[in-house]
Amino acid sequence: MSTVLQEGLSKNFASVHVSIVECPDLTSAPFNLSAPGLCGNARLVDISCPSYLFPYAQRD
Repeated sequence: MSTVLQEGLSKNFASVHVSIVECPDLTSAPFNLSAPGLCGNARLVDISCPSYLFPYAQRD
């Protein structure tokens, strides 16, 4: 799965790092959540940065 994401994202971005890791214990620092997991079949993906949100939406 990470290879597929790595190859696909590399076509559009100069720098790409993809890793699939076990969920950390979210009850410890720095997360300090009340339960150890996210529950359900959740996925966490961070792609891009705010500069890719341009152009701004025209609200008028």
